[in-house]
Amino acid sequence: MYADAEQLFERLTTVQDGSIPRDEAAFLRGRCAFRRDRWQEAISWYQKALGWERSSEKKAEIEVHIGRCHELAGDLDKAVEAAVRAVRLKTTDDRRLFLARLRLRRGEPDLAEKGIIQLRSRTDRARGEVMLALDALRRGDQAEARRRLVKVRRAPWSIPAAVLSAELAAESGDFEDSLESLERLKGSIDGFWVDQARMVMGSLPEAVISTWRLGREMDVSGSEERSLWIALGRWAVLEPDPGELRLLRGLVDAAFAGFGPQPASGFSPGLASQLWDIGLERDAARWDPGGWPRGNAVASAWTA
Repeated sequence: MYADAEQLFERLTTVQDGSIPRDEAAFLRGRCAFRRDRWQEAISWYQKALGWERSSEKKAEIEVHIGRCHELAGDLDKAVEAAVRAVRLKTTDDRRLFLARLRLRRGEPDLAEKGIIQLRSRTDRARGEVMLALDALRRGDQAEARRRLVKVRRAPWSIPAAVLSAELAAESGDFEDSLESLERLKGSIDGFWVDQARMVMGSLPEAVISTWRLGREMDVSGSEERSLWIALGRWAVLEPDPGELRLLRGLVDAAFAGFGPQPASGFSPGLASQLWDIGLERDAARWDPGGWPRGNAVASAWTA
């Protein structure tokens, strides 16, 4: 109902009363225009909000919105100007990354890298490295892309960086480097990246896969009961063969046989519990992360 909201916000901007923040009304009026893809109209209202706003933090936020409008309108020069103003008004890592992304789109990787180097958060710097690597790929410089991706070791960006690095190495025939990158995958991995990792693994020569699989078998056979599930997980996350994965499922079931039957989920009646009941545990947990069974040691073991 953006049309109705626009009229209300416009009227609020004319109210001369301290209890009505005109800057906020003008900003929201601009958001209505933005949602309807009217970029110039949105910019006009954002600029009115800037004129009424006193906080540097909020002014910087509005400048980011102006930059986004200019970007969507196809004017990267003005988008960069707005992003620069936002960084100067109140610097944050997100604003530096926004400016860096615009500079990359405008073909200025050196300036983008200068901004990324100044990021305070190591996680954000990892994100910036991935951005620079993807830009190098766009320019056809695979060596530069691989060099940057290998350096990314900070979650959550380390997982896509490792998979992309492995894919590039496999395409170049550096199969050992590809496998080394894939084996950096640790922790909780999104199902999409598991699928991508297995696709890369499946593209390696059969001799490389067989040697790797033998190593995983030795790890599993040499694992104590407590660490067995870790060894099985390291194997399963990269195993590209469906038959081998079925065998691994059997080993996992056997490893957990001592815990007793799988406990009932704690999901409230609704979509999450239905997903769980039909075997889509991952989807159920994404819909309702609080529904994992963990009321006791047995339930926690199954959840893990």
